[in-house]
Amino acid sequence: MKSALLITAAEYAGLPAGGPQYQLVEGDLLLNPAPIPLHQIISRNLEFLLFEYARRTGCGEIFYAPVDVFLSPHDVVQPDICLVLAANLRRISGRGIEGAPDLVVEVLSPGTESLDRGAKLKLYARAGVRELWLLDPRTRRTEIYDLERDPEKPCSVLGREENASSRLLPGFAADLKEVFPL
Repeated sequence: MKSALLITAAEYAGLPAGGPQYQLVEGDLLLNPAPIPLHQIISRNLEFLLFEYARRTGCGEIFYAPVDVFLSPHDVVQPDICLVLAANLRRISGRGIEGAPDLVVEVLSPGTESLDRGAKLKLYARAGVRELWLLDPRTRRTEIYDLERDPEKPCSVLGREENASSRLLPGFAADLKEVFPL
């Protein structure tokens, strides 16, 4: 339910540090519940693969939650993982990421799945995120969206036995068996 009073990014930035964690989506301040261990395992496994690739290639910087991503005056999100390519490193500031990361990864949770698939997906497309990965711990499936070409449907849906790649990362392939535990 939308609140009658929109919160701004400046007001969001004034929240006390140290928790609990919040996101600001379309002016609504949303509490981020702590992720379950399986969520953290999946996020860590993919983040490690992306980090190793970024370190080896120098393609950019990998961040993991919580890091504030300031997308508009009324939108500040904390993706599970995001990548800012080397050409866009100027977006990184002392308070977070100012503008759209190039790649965003969200690990779905029962409490946040509708937000991740709905308002945040649309927000990411509108703000200029180029690629979005949605990882589902329940089904062990990965949906990859090319938000520049078609934000309405994934360009690929992959099972645990497949490799996930990104058009933004030449030569990168994540073996999803390494990402999703049995």
